[in-house]
Amino acid sequence: MFGEDRVTPWLAHRRGHRAIGVVYQPERDPWGNWVPTTMGRRYDAFVFLEETTALHPIGGPTVSVGGERDTEPWAS
Repeated sequence: MFGEDRVTPWLAHRRGHRAIGVVYQPERDPWGNWVPTTMGRRYDAFVFLEETTALHPIGGPTVSVGGERDTEPWAS
């Protein structure tokens, strides 16, 4: 959690930040997947995970053979 003092060197430094919620395109990694950010202005806290694993769905309807399940909110 970041305190009230957001002008410390680490929090005030402008740096490249991997964009969250974008479609990852490896061929564009050096240019299209990074955005400039100042941690202390954008976030209230920071969590670093040394290692992660892929997510797996928990329950819900199964995909029928030959088709895909609709996704919300843009499913037609």
